[in-house]
Amino acid sequence: MPPGPGGLPGRSLLASQTGTSAAAGAGAASGMSGLSVFGIAMQAAGMVSQSIGAFYSAQANRYAARAQRLNLEFAGSIADINARAAENEAAAMLEAGRTDKATSTLQFGAAKAAVRARRGASGLQSGVGSAAEVDASIEAAKEIDSLTIDRNALRAAGAASTRAVNLRNQALLSRVSAKNVHDTSQSISPGLAAFSSLLGGAGPLATNVAIQSRL
Repeated sequence: MPPGPGGLPGRSLLASQTGTSAAAGAGAASGMSGLSVFGIAMQAAGMVSQSIGAFYSAQANRYAARAQRLNLEFAGSIADINARAAENEAAAMLEAGRTDKATSTLQFGAAKAAVRARRGASGLQSGVGSAAEVDASIEAAKEIDSLTIDRNALRAAGAASTRAVNLRNQALLSRVSAKNVHDTSQSISPGLAAFSSLLGGAGPLATNVAIQSRL
């Protein structure tokens, strides 16, 4: 087209160049907007992924707490069973002591009667001299044996009773711990954990969207 007045290009050529520059600028702006949208989409995807991870992590913690509670309850039940066995053992020890003492008394009584019978057959008088000393020694041996039996029975029964008390305390502590773990597991909410994760990521995402929308 011929130049306009003063040798300047015509209006159509100026408009064409302006349109070309605007198109180039629009293309650049469009490319920047696409990158921003991609970045925001990746940020949102990461936020959702973290939320899902928080959900399953909380769920796993809840299951772990339930398993721990069941283990503690089982341990408490076993401790109760062992405590009852120890209590029965203590009672059996005392009963065995009484039986042994009665048997010992009968044996010494039989021995004393046999000595007196032989003494009578020999024409010796009981209750005097060496005969009295023999009777006294038999009686002393019987008392010593009875005391030894009582002491051993009480010692064994005491050990079993102490073990039973310790096991009862262990069972009680296990049940208390199981209740505490149960209460803790009830406070774990996978849904709340996921929501909190989403809420924590929503702020930075919204800020990024606002910044990119102004570019």
